Amino acid sequence: MCRRLYAQALDCLAAQAALKNRMAQGQRLLNDQLQIRLAQLENRIERLSGLARQSEEAELRSERERHERLLYAIARPTFQLDVVGVVIVSPDPFGHE
Repeated sequence: MCRRLYAQALDCLAAQAALKNRMAQGQRLLNDQLQIRLAQLENRIERLSGLARQSEEAELRSERERHERLLYAIARPTFQLDVVGVVIVSPDPFGHE
């Protein structure tokens, strides 16, 4: 029973429009931020040579990899839920006085 309730709670949470909107907003903001950061790095790379250029190119690759990992995390959030079961014993059915 607890596993079923846990699964239902996860499904309910994942179906929430507010959660989906926040995830989409997070992805858009992250993409915007990446474009700015890539433009900065690419401009810097154009002016460099040798080891300095190689270092900045490595930083550019690192930014792209980090971006992909963050997008993955935003698209697949992890939820930790606690489910509590309650048994109520009553001489009267619910909804009746």
